[in-house]
Amino acid sequence: RVGEHWGALVSECGITSPLCTPRVGEHLGDCGSPPLAFLIIGGWKVVCVALLYPAALAAVLVSFAEARDLEMGRFSAKMMQELNDAWNLSRATMATGPEEERILLENVPYLLRRLAYP
Repeated sequence: RVGEHWGALVSECGITSPLCTPRVGEHLGDCGSPPLAFLIIGGWKVVCVALLYPAALAAVLVSFAEARDLEMGRFSAKMMQELNDAWNLSRATMATGPEEERILLENVPYLLRRLAYP
């Protein structure tokens, strides 16, 4: 499982002398610091659990809710506003007949391009 072995990672990053190679000249060595390892890795775990996981879960839930609404034929307020705006723009080019108003056929592609893809 993800996240279960962070204690072992803290132990590995906190190895000190004589179990590590100390810094020699240009070579940085592989010694660690137990308090610093705990602070960095433990802090990262807290950030992930408290902020990143809930944010990712919220994004997935919102996506599923929007997909469900589209499948059920529901439109969002934003989609309805886009439709209303596109319709009002196309009304300026409507042909008026004796009994009804209708959109000219050549204006239909323009109207469809203005709408969001579902």
